[in-house]
Amino acid sequence: MSKTNKIRLTFLSIIFITIITSLIVYPKVPDWVPQNDFFNKFKIHLGLDLQGGAHLVYEADFSNIEVKDEKSALEGVRDVIEKRVNTFGVAEPLVQVVGNNRIIVELAGVFDIQEAISQIGDTPLLEFKEMTEITYSDEEKEEITKKNQTQLIKASEISQRIQDGEDFSTLARENSEDPGSKENDGIIDFAKKELLDPAYAEVIFDKLANDEIHSEIVESQFGYHIIKKLEERGEDDEREVKSQHILFIKADALNPQTEWQNTKLSGKNLKESNVLFDQTTGNVQVGLSFDDEGKDLFAEITERNIGQPVGIFLDGDPITIPTVNEKIKDGSAVITGDFNLIEAKKMSQRLNAGALPVPINLISQQTVGASLGQESLDKSLKAGLIGLIILALFMI
Repeated sequence: MSKTNKIRLTFLSIIFITIITSLIVYPKVPDWVPQNDFFNKFKIHLGLDLQGGAHLVYEADFSNIEVKDEKSALEGVRDVIEKRVNTFGVAEPLVQVVGNNRIIVELAGVFDIQEAISQIGDTPLLEFKEMTEITYSDEEKEEITKKNQTQLIKASEISQRIQDGEDFSTLARENSEDPGSKENDGIIDFAKKELLDPAYAEVIFDKLANDEIHSEIVESQFGYHIIKKLEERGEDDEREVKSQHILFIKADALNPQTEWQNTKLSGKNLKESNVLFDQTTGNVQVGLSFDDEGKDLFAEITERNIGQPVGIFLDGDPITIPTVNEKIKDGSAVITGDFNLIEAKKMSQRLNAGALPVPINLISQQTVGASLGQESLDKSLKAGLIGLIILALFMI
């Protein structure tokens, strides 16, 4: 073969390979190209700029965690979202941390942005919380003391009016702050001793006769009581007393003395969730098992809360609040509640898909078109074809 023929053959081969490669790489071969269906079967992984898709920006909410835990929580959010977006079938989704509290999600080729938001946002927030006592500042304590002194003075004044002969029922309707009994003249129906506040129960069960009014103001966890015993029935363990009172609520009784506080254990420590059945009752349950870090954290939580409740919260709502009987070392927990098998399976699936360590808020959403990438690709192909034509003219 002559040198000229070799050059021509090489040139034709280059043209053939260029055309075939262009048809494969081109995002979507036009319908007028022969065998376009064949070439469109080839899936080349293109980025958001060339293919278009969904661009989402999320912001993590760190309001309920300590500053030192924010970095690890944000990394946990990123890992969970990566797990979620893999369900879209995107070959190389981009999920990256930006700044101190933001996550950018880019899904090339995904144009149903609402579906993307729904699936990412459907990731549950799983939290484990324990009770902690509320501490008041010195100023708050002083204010509470002043209000309680005012309430005690009010109770003393009403008690004196009763001693002076005014009607107990009328004063109860006009002055009692107990919403459960005020409209009923302050009457509390028959109740056993163990169902009442200890200080209140001691007076009506042990210190008063029927139709007798206690001469002193009684302080309970709720406030200051003026108490009258109305009637008693039953004996021994079956004793019940019907009573009447006028209550002035203490300032600190209006606020909870304890509150739920997040522990370091969260959804990022969840290894697996599955549906279980209680061997005794047959009720459906959702079982949880933790990774090594979560196992150690759960052991610490249960050890310091023996005899106390530990709450499991999903999306901010308590789904079960069991009382801890002993330290749990095997890194497992059980969610019980009023749900059926279908609901338990859905909960388990959501948890397995990834539970967020902290809440996230969508602050930006955008569908990115592929016009820029398409234009660049078109220009590149045209330039290549023009170059091949010029080269062919020189070789003729």
